[in-house]
Amino acid sequence: MHPFREYMKGSSRRRLWVALLMAVVLMGILTALLVRYAVAQAVVAVQPASYSLRAPIKGAGELTALEQADVASKSALKVQAVLVDVGQSVKRGQPLLLLDADELSAQVRVSEAAVQAARLSVDAARMAHARAVVLQERTVADAQRATALARQGPDAISATEVDTHVAAARSSRIDAEAGAVQVTSAQQAHAQALANLDVARARWRDTTLRAPFDGLVTSRHCSAGDTAAPGVPCLTVVDPASLRVRARFDESALAAIQVGDVASLLLKSQPHGTIQALVERPNRSVDIDTREFTVDFQLEEIPAGWALGERATVVVQGRERAVPLAIPLSYVVSDGTRRGVWVAKEGRAHWTALRLGARDERLVEVLDGLTSDALVLQPQGMARALPVLPQVLPAVKGVGK
Repeated sequence: MHPFREYMKGSSRRRLWVALLMAVVLMGILTALLVRYAVAQAVVAVQPASYSLRAPIKGAGELTALEQADVASKSALKVQAVLVDVGQSVKRGQPLLLLDADELSAQVRVSEAAVQAARLSVDAARMAHARAVVLQERTVADAQRATALARQGPDAISATEVDTHVAAARSSRIDAEAGAVQVTSAQQAHAQALANLDVARARWRDTTLRAPFDGLVTSRHCSAGDTAAPGVPCLTVVDPASLRVRARFDESALAAIQVGDVASLLLKSQPHGTIQALVERPNRSVDIDTREFTVDFQLEEIPAGWALGERATVVVQGRERAVPLAIPLSYVVSDGTRRGVWVAKEGRAHWTALRLGARDERLVEVLDGLTSDALVLQPQGMARALPVLPQVLPAVKGVGK
């Protein structure tokens, strides 16, 4: 046979086999579509109902302390010795840091000398005043006698002598009054010297920085030989019993979080275990930028290896609240932009967008998009217009209606 005719005969067979194969595939696809869209499939379904939800409220925060003190010098003084270090426990009044006290000790001695001098000045002023009072009493008595003699007649005493005695009495009275003023001034100077001595002693006592309360040293910022600047912290002391977690929540949770609510904390330093805590104080002030408020949580136990400022995740076990309509959370899916469910309408599956509210681990509140008689389909394998035969489940077990 001619080679060309043989090739054409084989090519015809191949085209026949390809056509048969395509026909089989097309029949299979048509059969699958017929089975899927012409025959109703049994699908598990639920109906929205009223449930009691205990929706957890999640927030983020950090570890802080109510009792925290920065130990700092009040004057620019050289650090002589640092007596404690980070991580060391201290007692109230315990010396923590010593500052150079030579100059302040000298100021105390100067102030003590000034007090002594002021005390002597008071004594001298009192003696001068007492002498002026005695002289006043004598001159007043002389003036009274001279005046009495002048009444007896011009021959008893001359007018010049009477005037001299009266003037002497007036002068002595002025001297006595001036002496009283000098006593008062000396007493005030003495009081000022005592106050200056108190200030000098207080500054001298401040050269020993002490623990303000029982606690733990959490940071250190200076060493021996440094110059401590006024108001700049050298050490930080924290009372571990005052540790709290301060977490931030959206303002929508203001009414849901109350004092005494139970919460679970997960610290970044304790990733394998949660810490139980109680709501101690919701702070009733909302940040105008983030629209969040803060809540202080009291820890039931102090974690090992804690550090101030470390981050924490907080989950508050909200109080039980009845909602009119809720569905299982597993039935809610997303179409890429919205959340919704598949529902059965006239024997076929239809997508319905929802507006959702509170949720817990199993259920979610439906605010809009469903009615109580809707048949919500299990979402696995659903497609638009798919014929379905809903198999309605009873109420969710373990959740009260």
